[in-house]
Amino acid sequence: MTATELSQETAHAPGTLVFLGTYTDYSVLPHYPYGTPSGENHGLVVARFNHGKLLPLRTVKCLNPAFMKYHPYLNVLYVLSECIDRNGYLTAYSVDGRTGELSELGRVDMTGKSTCYISLDKGARHAVITNYWDGMLNVVQLDERTGAPLGVVQSHQQTRRATWRQVQDRADHMANRQDGPHAHCNVFHPNYRWVFVPDLGDNCIHQYGYKDGRLTPQAHVPLAPGDGPRHFVFHPKLPVAFSGCELGSRLQVFSVDDSNPDEVRPRITPLESHPTLPEGFTATNYVGEIKVDAEGRFVYVSNRGHNSIAVFEVDQATGRVTRVAIEDTLGKTPRHFGLSPCGRFAVVGDQDSDNVKTFSVCGKTGRLAPVAGADLALNSPNFVLFVRPHPEARVVHPTLSGLAASVMAAASHAASGHEVEHTAEEGILASPTAMVACS
Repeated sequence: MTATELSQETAHAPGTLVFLGTYTDYSVLPHYPYGTPSGENHGLVVARFNHGKLLPLRTVKCLNPAFMKYHPYLNVLYVLSECIDRNGYLTAYSVDGRTGELSELGRVDMTGKSTCYISLDKGARHAVITNYWDGMLNVVQLDERTGAPLGVVQSHQQTRRATWRQVQDRADHMANRQDGPHAHCNVFHPNYRWVFVPDLGDNCIHQYGYKDGRLTPQAHVPLAPGDGPRHFVFHPKLPVAFSGCELGSRLQVFSVDDSNPDEVRPRITPLESHPTLPEGFTATNYVGEIKVDAEGRFVYVSNRGHNSIAVFEVDQATGRVTRVAIEDTLGKTPRHFGLSPCGRFAVVGDQDSDNVKTFSVCGKTGRLAPVAGADLALNSPNFVLFVRPHPEARVVHPTLSGLAASVMAAASHAASGHEVEHTAEEGILASPTAMVACS
């Protein structure tokens, strides 16, 4: 496909969609939400994002959609359903980028409970999926033509301890968060040779070698006692990575070493740690989501309890951070948030006050300010995913279209926790903070 054809194709590309997950059934979750469940006929909300405001398009029935990922070159959405009364599952939907309509492509059951995170490998041939409740990792093969899930090809029980105790119910879990493994996410290194899995129960970051849909345990990097790492993200430019520590309410910074990649050794080293809470705050708090803006200037970490987002500025020479603000989310329990493709907005889901709020992002300071009139009432919001759908003609495997380099770039951004968009001029993947309209 020529640059001219790409330009013409992208000129007709649809605008930005936002997929919002909501909890439908509190009784099967590992924790205790205090908002209002959205109910069995709800779950996934599809909205259009138009200059800072969310315009709901449709609702899709889905049990406790706890995490979502968009395919790097197909209009396919992957949704994980979280429950502890049975194994969780992955559902794939084809997406009409213009209308937001979803059509189910397939569903695959996992081998663990409380399914909570998905990452895609290079070329999106496999998905790596984390099950929180029992620290179980699954690798799922994907159809290269359609993106549909084909089945689990590897199941791995994660733990660094010879003996550990599996929690039995929700009360047991909440009282004994570190008696056994509780894997919370999995993130590919940008070169796709390693996968890193924060484990709140094991209190460490597990490192796996990865090749052709197979995880191989290599190392684990312990954190300070009681930190309980939750999510993990790489800086888009510097050899550093970050983890939000759920139990310790801290941001952990790591140096990253990818030299001599054939050597089996730890690839991350703790560099520094910072509190996400103001001095003197002693009430219960759990860190939620962590994100880095696409230019790598700021790190954002949500606080569930203090009900805020801590903003850290990144030193562009060293990767070390300085906390610059702690912003009130104006709601209760900001479990998750998303940064818009244009880089000018943040959308925050306040789980326990049943609302979604939009904030503007200051390009100079990284600070957040509420956007007037942009609130959306929504029962138990728990996840926010910004997506700029691919032009429909792009729904082919990259090896058939000559776009393999674009796919690799897209997957690299996805591994860093960023969404991606296409530039009309070059037909390549651009920084999500490019000054384009969020519409």
